[in-house]
Amino acid sequence: MIFENIIKVEIPENISNGAGFSVWMHTDGEVPFSQIIILQDDGHEWIVKDSLVTLEEPGIYKFSIPAEAYGLERISLKIEGCKKHDIGTANPNDWVT
Repeated sequence: MIFENIIKVEIPENISNGAGFSVWMHTDGEVPFSQIIILQDDGHEWIVKDSLVTLEEPGIYKFSIPAEAYGLERISLKIEGCKKHDIGTANPNDWVT
């Protein structure tokens, strides 16, 4: 079953500069395409997707954030999944953030 909701997101409490970290997304079904957009205060964006996302068990996705994806300043994470396998045909209503 394709997911409808992101149930929970787990983010480490402490993240060290210069070290990668992991984020887990729990959903109520299969996520055909998932990603995290890392937004830095300076406007830089890094998208974590494809080989950096693994299915840990049904409905639990692990994002491996590499150290080079973020800098010393404050970052925001936009965690999202698309309900379609072909994101090229997806519209805004097919995304859950």
